[in-house]
Amino acid sequence: RGKRDFDKAIERFRQACDLGDGRSCFFIGTSFREGRELPRSDAQAVTYLRRACDLGNGSGCFGLGMMMDKSLGGLRPDPAAQHRLLQKACDGGVVAACMTLQEGASPRPAPPAPDAGPGARP
Repeated sequence: RGKRDFDKAIERFRQACDLGDGRSCFFIGTSFREGRELPRSDAQAVTYLRRACDLGNGSGCFGLGMMMDKSLGGLRPDPAAQHRLLQKACDGGVVAACMTLQEGASPRPAPPAPDAGPGARP
């Protein structure tokens, strides 16, 4: 009975994610990342954490940013994209993301270079 109930719960989380519940997507993504409730799969973790982030779940953005930092799940290092993910997570109230940004663990994108050519305006 326990395994069947657990499988049913996981299926409900998946359905809720499909219906746009970012917390459910985050739960599934984290479960794949940690390999506790579901078999470990960084690729599946990225899929669900990306969906969670797209749905406004700050924890999903933070998890995705941290996976990007370690090049997990097929993600390539992209400091600007990682910074955006961490900023979105911080803006969503994820304190760890704010601290990561403050510590400079994720490089901030370079500001645009000023136009120093002829006719440049201050």
